[in-house]
Amino acid sequence: MGVPVDVDQRWSELDFGSWDGLPSAELDPDALADFHSNPRLHGPPDGEGWDDFGERVHAGLVDIVARPGPVLVVSHAATLRMALALACGLPFPTSWAIRIDYGTRLRLSVEDGPTGLWGEIVELVQP
Repeated sequence: MGVPVDVDQRWSELDFGSWDGLPSAELDPDALADFHSNPRLHGPPDGEGWDDFGERVHAGLVDIVARPGPVLVVSHAATLRMALALACGLPFPTSWAIRIDYGTRLRLSVEDGPTGLWGEIVELVQP
């Protein structure tokens, strides 16, 4: 289609450490519930730090907002949830209430203003 493609590692999935590649049914249900309720305090064992994850997604959002025109990001559920939390001011645990399945299309309008990022959900379409 002649559209430039950039691979930006800031949009890669959270490193789930020893949980990577395992179905949730194989994880300790209490540990998973703790992660969902407060990922900052109860991150995946040997995984990426929550603050580091947020900082890299934030940097990716700021770069996208600075570009002219619309930008398509193809990413993963936790990364999109973090972008929602950062842009729309949602507490991250609340973002688990939003279903983001394979092929979900999420359209955000995001601005970087004097008080930081501001966003709104324009469209959320499940496959």
